[in-house]
Amino acid sequence: MLQEGKKEDVAFELNITNVSYSRIERGITDISFSRLLQIANYFKTPIECLVRDEKDVSNEKIDTILTELLAMKEDICEIKDSIIKV
Repeated sequence: MLQEGKKEDVAFELNITNVSYSRIERGITDISFSRLLQIANYFKTPIECLVRDEKDVSNEKIDTILTELLAMKEDICEIKDSIIKV
């Protein structure tokens, strides 16, 4: 995927199986925003590097994706807060 780190080490740090991590790497499994953050933190890299497609993707497209992800995160937090109040 990115820099060093055996797949087994990454999977261990993410508290998932090696098979699950491999499926994430191959794009078979969609991941949550929080999982994306965990992976970015593990590799000490910006999220943009993880969401960039192999094809040439413009920075504008990446910014749009990140904006959408952050909006989804805010929505989830609001829903969580409303559930906790109930």
